[in-house]
Amino acid sequence: MFLPKINCGLLASIVAEVREVEGFLTDREIEFLAVLGACPTAAGCIVELGTLYGKSATALALGARMGDKAVVHTVDLQARPEVAENFRRCDVAEEIRTYAMPSSEFWKQFDEPIRLLWHDGSNQRDYVAGDIDSAAALLTDGAIVAFHDVLNSSGERLHNFVDNVLASPQFGQAGVVGSIGWAQFVRGGCTTAHAWHKRTLQQRLSWLKPFHTLPARRPRGLKRIVYETIRQTIPHGAVNAERWYRKVA
Repeated sequence: MFLPKINCGLLASIVAEVREVEGFLTDREIEFLAVLGACPTAAGCIVELGTLYGKSATALALGARMGDKAVVHTVDLQARPEVAENFRRCDVAEEIRTYAMPSSEFWKQFDEPIRLLWHDGSNQRDYVAGDIDSAAALLTDGAIVAFHDVLNSSGERLHNFVDNVLASPQFGQAGVVGSIGWAQFVRGGCTTAHAWHKRTLQQRLSWLKPFHTLPARRPRGLKRIVYETIRQTIPHGAVNAERWYRKVA
């Protein structure tokens, strides 16, 4: 597997540039998305569900420049004029393909192999489950799937990460960075060590399920204290890019 040399200075400049794009990512999450873009764990393209204003697509595209220069396909229900302007300003328009349609329609016409699936679209668990099922046939061995807001009670994506990904033997290494839950697709099945780690992570994340329901309601008072206490038991710090990549490559 090709091991790119991660330029830490360039990574920091990507974070600074993407920070200026409107959207909902912390600096830690921007950096991790850039690392996911820069570190191809498998062959294929990058698919993003949920463009909004183009913040995460920009991070992925700028990251991919350091690695295999994978094309980013980004899907959203609507085409916002701010997206094209942000892509132009950040000089990534040529590396990104945009689709204005429901993801269910996108999957009917898309057939390229995928090395990274980034889900920041629907927060409704049944719809997200459909996205996972549709993407499964296109994921290449070693591909990464990642979901936003698994540590943010804004919707139900956590349920899909726990029940459809961590519980599946077809996913091996996994973790959380910021509020991004990620796992590596393994066609031959995960190892015993990875299964044990996933079960531990799955159990801790499952404690948050009652707080991740639609319509989204931010926990308050004692519920907020309980939520934050559970949240802090789940490792979700930043990763060292080269160490992370050597682990999953």
